[in-house]
Amino acid sequence: MAGLRQRGLITMELAGRVHELGQATERARSGAVRASDADVARETVRLLRYEVGAASEPVAAVAHESVIGQPVSVEAHDVPPPDTTDRAGPPRWLVVLGGILLAGVAIAAALLLTRDDPMEIGVRAFEAGRMGVAEEQLELAVRDDSSNVTALLYLGRIRRTQGRLQEAGTTLAAAARRAPDDAAVQRELGYLFLDANRPESAVGRFRRAQELEPESVASWVGLVRALRAAGDPSADEVLARAPAEARALLDRGARQPNP
Repeated sequence: MAGLRQRGLITMELAGRVHELGQATERARSGAVRASDADVARETVRLLRYEVGAASEPVAAVAHESVIGQPVSVEAHDVPPPDTTDRAGPPRWLVVLGGILLAGVAIAAALLLTRDDPMEIGVRAFEAGRMGVAEEQLELAVRDDSSNVTALLYLGRIRRTQGRLQEAGTTLAAAARRAPDDAAVQRELGYLFLDANRPESAVGRFRRAQELEPESVASWVGLVRALRAAGDPSADEVLARAPAEARALLDRGARQPNP
């Protein structure tokens, strides 16, 4: 690629894009794909098709044949006809190299554009009880987007239910910093404090969750459980005000509902 750039056969922009695509491909192979990598792939394909197509008619033909059938979504781009008035045909090596390069870019782009969303895979794995897979994929989702509160919430829940309370606390604290008014995050922190035998701290979290979502059965159940665990006499009064479904769950001695 550096040699092609030095000879003026490709633009600096294309050389930079191909370099970025190479880095994105390595990330894809290691499972650390970023959300922006798909855009890099699309732009590289678009730019390479234009430059190879504009270079000469034979190169354009080879290039288009190289990517036919590849599952890459690229907007149609009209390739300007070459000016052959006073110009000899391109060297054969350029024709071949252009086709090979474009084919390689198309394959890399296909790898990036057709990958599954780690957030979606993680949630499906969580629902199926495959916690190892779920944690791995949700960590990738957070790596792609550190502000993904839902992924952090799931990770905190996985680690809490596995008894990894310190890790869960760190994860949920990060979620709370990003979304302090998220009722689900406040509830999960409440359950974490209950599991850590800190019911007084749990009460505050469940109260906040109940304020944010007054009709949430999970918040009412968690609050009453925390008050009872703390020996707070107001537990019965709160229970009396709780929705009927929450009272029924608590009267049956039900375990906490899924937050």
